[in-house]
Amino acid sequence: MMARATRPNPDVSAIPVSIKGAVILLDMDGVVTQFVAAAIRLHGLDVGAVLAGWPKGEYRIEEICHRTPREFWGLIEEYSPAFWRDLDPYPYFEPFYRALCGRGEVVFCTSPGWDADASKGKVEWLQDRFGKNFRNYIITNQKHLMAGPGRFLIDDFGKQCDEFNAAGGRAVLFPRVWNDGPVLEGDEAVFYVLDVLDRELYAARELLA
Repeated sequence: MMARATRPNPDVSAIPVSIKGAVILLDMDGVVTQFVAAAIRLHGLDVGAVLAGWPKGEYRIEEICHRTPREFWGLIEEYSPAFWRDLDPYPYFEPFYRALCGRGEVVFCTSPGWDADASKGKVEWLQDRFGKNFRNYIITNQKHLMAGPGRFLIDDFGKQCDEFNAAGGRAVLFPRVWNDGPVLEGDEAVFYVLDVLDRELYAARELLA
């Protein structure tokens, strides 16, 4: 169970448990699932060593693993859809998801891979956890098309967040070494994201009333 936040936020304390009309678009790879660690291991590299040497803000995992895009993604394709279906969730996933559901309607929003089996594996990952009838997901790399008043994106890709904000939504960058967010891990990253999201929800409360 996650501990309580250590710094109370008076602005956030006034937010209701749920704000009617809020839609939270939740990224999967790097936010919900441990894609990066699994991909590094698949390429025969040491996860700890790779992450320790990862230049802050470098998003291109192919460069980090010293592979061409075709080499990097081609190997993942060979093991798909099982690679995507079998990704481990981050330990915080379940309480994080519950916390988000208390703030609005949560829709998983994930980019497709290079082949159709990636999308298949991602859907299977979701349905393994939420049941075969689960349909609350969107598969697209054009996430900015989902932007608008009352739409909130949680993503680890800075470019996606920038485009979503420019299109009229509000994005929260999930802190990772591969983006420009603060250096936070685990529960600290979750609390940071929830705090920023609560501020955005509070600011949008009149639009969503």
